[in-house]
Amino acid sequence: MSISHSDYFRRLVDRHQDGVRVLYFEFGPGEAAKCYENVDRFTALYPDHKPAHGWLLTQLANADGSSTGIYRIICHSVVRRPNGELIDVPPMDERDRGSYVFLEHADLDVAFESLKIRFAELYYPPITDLFGQSPHA
Repeated sequence: MSISHSDYFRRLVDRHQDGVRVLYFEFGPGEAAKCYENVDRFTALYPDHKPAHGWLLTQLANADGSSTGIYRIICHSVVRRPNGELIDVPPMDERDRGSYVFLEHADLDVAFESLKIRFAELYYPPITDLFGQSPHA
């Protein structure tokens, strides 16, 4: 049974409180904004470590610090160590890293590969365009 993209991201946001802050692990050849390549290089060097695909989520705030109810969601991959701990190998600004939690892709009804291509970054609930239609429908 397949679910809509909107339902997938609603369910993801509903799990926001389950997100984890992933420890950065400095990895010599790591490149910013290339998480998939960095994870592939790392796991090739350390085959007992496995990729973990998912999403970085942060809830946007108003100027006064109150919640907007809108989440910024970015497709991301990290590394799962043999003990189950997650580590993040791509370099990232520490302020950005501290504002996001990682949620692993856990929905077997939706293929992660197709999601990461179509939805590399999005806002949920969708920000509607001038005509009132969602760009992610």
